[in-house]
Amino acid sequence: MARVVRTLTNPVPSQRNSSLKEVLHSGMFPQYFEPLYRFLYRFHALETWADRLAHTMRSIHGLMSLPEDGILLVMPAIQAFFTIPSTRTVAILHLFEPLASRLGTKASALKFRSILRRLYDSDEDRTIHHHLLEMSVIENFLQKIGLTSFIETLLPCYVNWAKERNYPYQETLSLSLSEMCSHLGRVLAVRHILHPLLPAITRVSVFPIGASSSASSTSSSSSLSSSSSNMTRAHSSSSITTIPITSSSSSSTPSSSSTPTLSSASSSSIFLQSYPLHPIVTTLSMLAETLGPQVVVQHYIPFLLPLLQKHSSRSRSAKSEGVTLNILALIRGIIPYLKPATVLRVLVVENTQVVAMLLNPPSSPHMPVLVSLAQTIMDIARHIARNACITHMLKFFIQFFANYTDLYEQTGESYEIVPESDPRLRSIYCVEMILYLYYPFAQFLGREMVHTEFFNYNLLEKMLLQHAKQNGIVLSDLPHISATTTDTQQQAGDPSPAKQDQQSKKDDEFQPTLLWEKLLAHPSSFDDAGMMTMDDNLHHATITPGGGGPGQGGAGGGGALHAPLAFNFEVLHTLRDHNQAIRSMAVTPSERLVLTGSKDNTVRLWNLFNSNKPAYVYTEHTNTVHTVQFMAGRGGSMSSSAMMMMGGGPPSSHHQQQVPGAAPCDAGIYAASADHSNIHVWDPETKSKLTGFVCDPSTHYLGFEPFRAGGGSGGIGGGGGGGASGQLLIASTSDSTLIVSDVTSGMDVSEWMIPFGQHAGHGYSWGTGHIKAIAVADRDFSSSSSATWVVAGSSSGAICSVDSRTGSLIHTWKGHEAAVTRLLPYGHKYLFSASADRTVALWDMKGALPIKLWQWRGYGDFVSSLSLHRNDYLFTSYGHKISVLDISDPEIYTQPSGYEHSSTRSFSAQYHVQSNPDRESRAEIHRLGQMKSNINTLAMLPLHRLLLVANED
Repeated sequence: MARVVRTLTNPVPSQRNSSLKEVLHSGMFPQYFEPLYRFLYRFHALETWADRLAHTMRSIHGLMSLPEDGILLVMPAIQAFFTIPSTRTVAILHLFEPLASRLGTKASALKFRSILRRLYDSDEDRTIHHHLLEMSVIENFLQKIGLTSFIETLLPCYVNWAKERNYPYQETLSLSLSEMCSHLGRVLAVRHILHPLLPAITRVSVFPIGASSSASSTSSSSSLSSSSSNMTRAHSSSSITTIPITSSSSSSTPSSSSTPTLSSASSSSIFLQSYPLHPIVTTLSMLAETLGPQVVVQHYIPFLLPLLQKHSSRSRSAKSEGVTLNILALIRGIIPYLKPATVLRVLVVENTQVVAMLLNPPSSPHMPVLVSLAQTIMDIARHIARNACITHMLKFFIQFFANYTDLYEQTGESYEIVPESDPRLRSIYCVEMILYLYYPFAQFLGREMVHTEFFNYNLLEKMLLQHAKQNGIVLSDLPHISATTTDTQQQAGDPSPAKQDQQSKKDDEFQPTLLWEKLLAHPSSFDDAGMMTMDDNLHHATITPGGGGPGQGGAGGGGALHAPLAFNFEVLHTLRDHNQAIRSMAVTPSERLVLTGSKDNTVRLWNLFNSNKPAYVYTEHTNTVHTVQFMAGRGGSMSSSAMMMMGGGPPSSHHQQQVPGAAPCDAGIYAASADHSNIHVWDPETKSKLTGFVCDPSTHYLGFEPFRAGGGSGGIGGGGGGGASGQLLIASTSDSTLIVSDVTSGMDVSEWMIPFGQHAGHGYSWGTGHIKAIAVADRDFSSSSSATWVVAGSSSGAICSVDSRTGSLIHTWKGHEAAVTRLLPYGHKYLFSASADRTVALWDMKGALPIKLWQWRGYGDFVSSLSLHRNDYLFTSYGHKISVLDISDPEIYTQPSGYEHSSTRSFSAQYHVQSNPDRESRAEIHRLGQMKSNINTLAMLPLHRLLLVANED
């Protein structure tokens, strides 16, 4: 069959066997093959890629209706459009969405991750970046390839572009990054966007010192004597400028009626010689607005202030000068997003690096740095208001301006330089600092206050007026700064120092109450070499941060940069609301929404990062809720085994709104929950039940898994018509039956008996037993993330695998000496099984017979739960303890001696796997905090580096 297909679709016409066309209508080919062949024949007959693209776009909707086998045949031709420069833009905008919707999230990530990354890394033509920065395209990527794949593959490209000084679409990129922060949530945005970007503040263009500095050691007036065109530049991402100080070349006494004046309103920005700032300053300022004041206080300030102190104290260095300018500009950018009391606390009272620079000016005293420092200090003063400025900052101004008396002396209506004064000090205590610091400070405090506190105010004001006259700078008349400023500002709501101190103490006493606040505040949450884990049982929860981390290979990695995992078992967060033990738990792809089912007959929907109380309580069950799952809604493609590892499917066409607090990749999700006699499928958004399934009275449900039907020509959901819709549940019952149910129709479509304990014609027996655990495996190469096998574990220790498309038995083998408690597929090639015999086993499922690759012992009780962290660690639990198994070692995946894979090997009459002491290891056991009750289930949240644990109390 494959040979015939290759012959018919050969791109070389001379090698295409046209005599075989007659078989298209024969029984050899499925019904869909004729339109598929016609598309490929026409595709290869066209000579240019532009014509092929037009042909594909006309046919794309028909192609997407093909079953799985047909999609696999056309994918190579369509994927080529994403790699050809002349077609890739149109492919991204018009072909990606229907392809990814048809493939499903997991398959889309596998097929498009490398293609998209090469597209992003391409530098020869950046015109496509204009489209890649559109939020509609970004949201499409988030939904189609999943949050995990987006963060690991595409987000680093956006971050790297933001670090470039001359990126052509910097403003659009900054806006897009801010929007991404909203989609990712604060914790992920800080870890994956903010922290990689902050160090870019030290990237400066190094200019000769003389070029960036205009302050002369003997004359301080030349820096402001340039033309008006240079002095009125607008603020941009690459330079900082300016208050509109005007220069008059025709008259030494400019007219105030025809020239703008320098007033308190216009002095909010300062001319900085157009010294080029890194555009990252603008980007980080926008991120600060999106991420909020807590992120600014806990992540910006601790990073910026030590860096400012380091570079401002260095010797004459153009790079340190540039870094200092970037930092001061960023501090000015984030001040507006903080409350006055917070600014007072974090920039004046607790950390004095900025205002103290007045007493210890930079070792490289150049005008851009001094003027930027003056601007920053004045912004702080205005933000904390007048009374707080008098209490906490006035002393720094007085000490700074007192030094002018030693450097200058008043002579009549002018001033002169003291001959023996230090030239370096004159470059620091220059007349420009009077213009940019004393003058706005006098406007801010009021004339009487300034004249009372500054003993040398006459000298300072004469220097200011003489400098303004010489350079044609128009100033507001200083005597008009009246003493009534104090009353006006107080009436405007300027809080008293006592109120400011009281508010500052309230901020100091603030204790975060939500999980995301605790994560942001935790010192080890964002350590680059660290690992955050969480033990959160949602009924009695603990979250534990730790050091070290798994390999950086991501979902498809494999631990190339593997590091050992360590814990300090600190309780980070606790959520309580159930009245009895939690029995099951499920998490959405964004790791924000959590379902918990309990013995109190309820299901609770939690918004993990936005509230300490459940967002909704589902109360339609009459017995213990032993299984809960999220599943794709109508039009979605979220497979159960991909739930934790990958992102979610596309939004449902039926639902235009998301669950409150959900991410885009959570759009259109359904919740499913089961007790002994019923399975309910309900909508978390509308809180309404969609459908339900009732078990036969003679038996009861033990568990279920969601999956999507395969795309073959027969079996469940086959392409020949009459199959299931693709949104299926497979449930296990106490009489060892697997029941396949169609969520859309609300009907059971298949029943498969599992032959535990015996197999016809083979005569072996391991006891009757019943199903204790089930799991569904996904094909990594499948075009729709469709399941290919279902495994069921019995109370006798036997494991059975079944083809999920046909229900036919694949294998039955004795896996453990006691009941199988948990099964966890690892892709479609491997399987983890846990048992009451206190062991965990890894099985190779690729060959004709399952092979035990490795076994872990050392558990003190039966293993109750399994959860994967990417490709590096397997988390297991027993009793009230957990074990972290390192599964990144290639040795555990090598086949034991004496085993060979063979696709023709016949079924073994009595397949009982013997233990191999050479392929065993003991699990390292950990106790979680003060937890005393048994753990029922756990889930790893790899994006947030948390471990979620639910227990019995």
